[in-house]
Amino acid sequence: VQDQELEAITNAADYPTVVHGTYFRNWESIQRQGLKRMKRTYIHFAKGEPGADGVISGMRKSCEVMTFLDLQAALQDGLKFFVSRNSVILCPGNEQGVVSPAYFSRVLQVRPRQELPFQRPQRPR
Repeated sequence: VQDQELEAITNAADYPTVVHGTYFRNWESIQRQGLKRMKRTYIHFAKGEPGADGVISGMRKSCEVMTFLDLQAALQDGLKFFVSRNSVILCPGNEQGVVSPAYFSRVLQVRPRQELPFQRPQRPR
């Protein structure tokens, strides 16, 4: 994705649901270390759950875990977010390329749909 194709997100109210889909095999690491961009430029998020009105991209349909983001807190703490032309929300993460679990608002197992226990750490200062 070319940066000129991205629009900066400055108002969390414009994106009330921001969610990252993953798999159980990754969840233990994610809840301790956060979401990492790995070898990518951005961490990818959807602007809603798969199948929600207007949500066509940003998460694989096979995901087993949905991690919801507190976008307002992340923006307040200086993380940058962008929306692509195909409505995927992108974040480069912090200086280390990470979105801390302190910005997770809730975590759901997809099937059967249920809340997963999660101890949210304090936000970095």
